Amino acid sequence: FIDQLSDFSLLSDSSMFRHKVGETVASSLLNISNHPAGSGNSPFTDDGFIIEKFDLLREGKLNYLLPTLYASRKLKVDHTPCTSGAWQILPGNSSRQSMLSSIEKGALVGRLSMGEPAPNGDFSGVIKNSFLIENGEKKGALAEVMITGNVARMLQEVSAVSCEVIDSGDSILPWLQIPNLHFS
Repeated sequence: FIDQLSDFSLLSDSSMFRHKVGETVASSLLNISNHPAGSGNSPFTDDGFIIEKFDLLREGKLNYLLPTLYASRKLKVDHTPCTSGAWQILPGNSSRQSMLSSIEKGALVGRLSMGEPAPNGDFSGVIKNSFLIENGEKKGALAEVMITGNVARMLQEVSAVSCEVIDSGDSILPWLQIPNLHFS
């Protein structure tokens, strides 16, 4: 998602979100903020701009694009200084356990190994550190399971956000429940 808002996608005119600032592009449950105060994060961009905290998405509404100064001038769009990491997805109202117990069949995905999504948002990859969920219960570990989906559709279909978060010092992230992904 962040790459779709940044230089390469914007300059190549392949961003799905280039003309979506001010529009709802994700579930109203999704709130994403830049978190420059995290441990190990510099309060300045590589080109010397002070990084202020800002809400990238608020209740699913896209508030900013993320071009560098060069790209913002070339494209004649606002420059929003930010770091490449240091993101925070605000916690929701669902417990992780209630989210798991509501899933008939799915996966608890710990990590995704893949390349860049296609310009239209389609992706496929291998899930790692992941577990099978059946009838609301976490079962055995999954090995070499492929996942496919579409980034834009995933953002829109977030159906729950956990109140628990993982704070890595760099990012603060809750668990997200996203239906309609395909595993093989």
